[in-house]
Amino acid sequence: MDYQSALEYFRDRSDYDRGFISNPFAGDDAAAAGLTKTRRLLDELGSPDRAYPIIHVAGTKGKGSTCAFIESVARACGNATGLFTTPHLHTVRERIQISGAVISEEDWASVTESVATAVATVEREEPDLGRITAFEFNTAMALLHLAQSDVDLGIVEVGLGGRLDATNVVMPAVTVITPVSFDHQAILGDSLAEISIEKAGIIKPGVPVVVSPQEAEAMDSIGEVAADRNAPVYRSGSEWHAGIHEGAITLSGPWGTIREANIGLAGQHQAMNAGAALMALWLWQPELFGSTERIREGLEGVRWPGRFETVRKTPPVIVDGAHNGASMETLAASLLDRYAGARFVVVFGSYVDKDLPAMLAALSPLDPDIIATRSSSPRARPSSDIDAAGKETGLRTIDRPDFSSAMSTALEMAEHNTVIVATGSLSIVAEAREHLGLAEVSNVERAILSG
Repeated sequence: MDYQSALEYFRDRSDYDRGFISNPFAGDDAAAAGLTKTRRLLDELGSPDRAYPIIHVAGTKGKGSTCAFIESVARACGNATGLFTTPHLHTVRERIQISGAVISEEDWASVTESVATAVATVEREEPDLGRITAFEFNTAMALLHLAQSDVDLGIVEVGLGGRLDATNVVMPAVTVITPVSFDHQAILGDSLAEISIEKAGIIKPGVPVVVSPQEAEAMDSIGEVAADRNAPVYRSGSEWHAGIHEGAITLSGPWGTIREANIGLAGQHQAMNAGAALMALWLWQPELFGSTERIREGLEGVRWPGRFETVRKTPPVIVDGAHNGASMETLAASLLDRYAGARFVVVFGSYVDKDLPAMLAALSPLDPDIIATRSSSPRARPSSDIDAAGKETGLRTIDRPDFSSAMSTALEMAEHNTVIVATGSLSIVAEAREHLGLAEVSNVERAILSG
């Protein structure tokens, strides 16, 4: 295969409105079958996921950032790292990274061909398992490429939920559960307890689990699953601590205390993600903490585009992938902390399956001017729906049906002390970065994956 034919193969197995994950509305039986298919596929490939230790990360908020901290610190300490995260911003290749570098087109094509050969065998020999989906395929691709790259550590982010996610076939050295909040209720449940049980589904017998700050209901559910599986729990505020005092970050745990830590991701909430990452790394390899110089280097050097990222200075333009009520509350708090007294213009677009009222309510403390728009994603909500919902809740909103006109309008509205924010989904973030010239997407890739 060449890169183009590899993308076409990947696209043709895609599901969930071309979101490249298994259809979460197909029910538990289909998801459980997906786990069986993924495990069978990996076994056909020689079980590459068992060739290196893995840290497996689930959660509603901060799981991608936590993965990025784990990867950056482990690499700064001299380890070859492999990272599998979803979704991507600009190119599907971002999902698989080796020691901070995105997989090349040539390697993507090569590993696609290897996995496709295994897929043909599995589907021929066990047709009752059903067709292997793009996300199951992508998971096998990533785990195989990490083995081929001889990584010292793999960091794997859950796609959706945890218990029935295709990534849950791995047997990790450590699991991490970042803050759990309401998202994907139609799939994961209507209560924090139900959602937390789905997230806690990644906990394996006897494997330590790092738990970030949680609501009491969520913590109770996670604790019950961990106790049932005899998995040691390392809780924020108990076994490890992350705090900010007068702007200085302190990260403490069994490794000691790292004071005045500089971290490469903006937003006060990132201190907790950094703390969870250090706790996970200490459980994996405590000798990394013999000297904190490299730990500090990794914390400061972490990069994770689209998470409270400043993409333009004058006027300030911030992009953030907040996509539910809780993450939008965190974004609003970070904006008010950094830009007290500013006027906010928010370019906002979301997906049809997201809780729009909760996200808009979370933005209210900013007293923003909201420009409702729609990204090119097939899952995007019409801008007119956002405009109407905003007006119903008393927010100042205007409708711009395409992103380019929305961002142009925002820049025209900017006056002294104005901060522009593009948020609501990662597809909005991606289009903002591309609009401002920070990324370029191959026209071939765009055409294939949107086809």
